[in-house]
Order: sequence, then structure tokens, then C-alpha cells
Amino acid sequence: MGTIRTWKQRLRQQGSDALQATVTTGRASALSQEQRETLKRLLNEGAQVHGFPDVSWTTLRVREVIGRQFNIWHHRDHVRRILHQMGFSRQKPDKRALEQNPDAVATWIQTTVAELKKSSCWCDADLSR
Repeated sequence: MGTIRTWKQRLRQQGSDALQATVTTGRASALSQEQRETLKRLLNEGAQVHGFPDVSWTTLRVREVIGRQFNIWHHRDHVRRILHQMGFSRQKPDKRALEQNPDAVATWIQTTVAELKKSSCWCDADLSR
């Protein structure tokens, strides 16, 4: 960005084309395209393959994999941006067990919860959730 004097000087020397806005692309990515493709393959292998206790990927876990694999340590917010650029989206894990049987849950609520509500120690508890 320059002063008015600089802009006027450019106009005189180079004409009106010199006043056109320029695009600044910013700093080059620390991860090459080849490294991004490798990262995508690593993530598709699953988190447990890389030593994590469950299947979910977090930005901190992805950061760890990037650091171990490529010796590049990004901030977790930047890892989120990288994942978005690679086509990954944020996923929320389901809060119920995959093995949960909805019919069994409904039966339990109708029988067991009803019995618990009848007992004096559970009168004020909200067990219907």
C-alpha cells in the first residue's frame, strides 16, 4: 500500500493499468499437494491405525499425524482449515450406542422408570430423558 504520491507517480510512469488491484496469494502452503494426498490416505486408514484409542479424528489428532509424518506442526485451527480445503467436514459423533435397541429402551422406560418413580427416593428425579 502506498501514499497518494506513490500512486500518482505510478499513474504518470505506467498509465492507468498500474492502478489496478493486485491479488496477493499469501504464504505458500507448508504441506505440498503430494503430502496432502498422503495425509488423506492416512486419515482414511482410521485413527486407531495411528495409535489413537477410538475411531474419531480430532484436529489435535490430525495435527499429531501431520507432525509425526511430515515434521510440520500446525496450530489446531489451521489444521481445521486444511481439512476443510481437502474436502473433509466436521462430524458430530452419535451420542447413543450403535447397539442400542429402541424397542428395549421404550420398554425399559415404561416398566423400570415407572417402578422407580413409585419409590419414595425417586419422586423428585426426572428420569424421562
